[in-house]
Amino acid sequence: MAIEWYRKAADRGYAYSQDNLINMYRQGLGVSKDHRDALQWYLDMAKNKHVVEQFMVGTIYRAGRGVPQDNIQAYAWLGIAAAGGLQAAQLFREDLESKINSDELEKARKLSRELWEQYGNRKGKD
Repeated sequence: MAIEWYRKAADRGYAYSQDNLINMYRQGLGVSKDHRDALQWYLDMAKNKHVVEQFMVGTIYRAGRGVPQDNIQAYAWLGIAAAGGLQAAQLFREDLESKINSDELEKARKLSRELWEQYGNRKGKD
């Protein structure tokens, strides 16, 4: 029953419910453990300029949890979280720089700029 109500509230944009659903899917509480569903909710929140969720999207792509591992997506999402002021995202992004080649790094930086234009949290940068 809780899942149903959390989902109704989350569908209406209530961040607390979205966060609860993410945790339930990640941990398999009352639902089957599903990293893909958790990622979808993280993406919804990340696209609404939630910096922590942008970081989490980056870490999911970095680790390949529920999706194919993708350093370009990981770097890009970590980049906008870092630009939004999250120090941990900067550290993770710097670690990725040492693991990808120059072509991938160029693509990742381009994608990061594009994501920043759409979803960047400018509160920390004004």
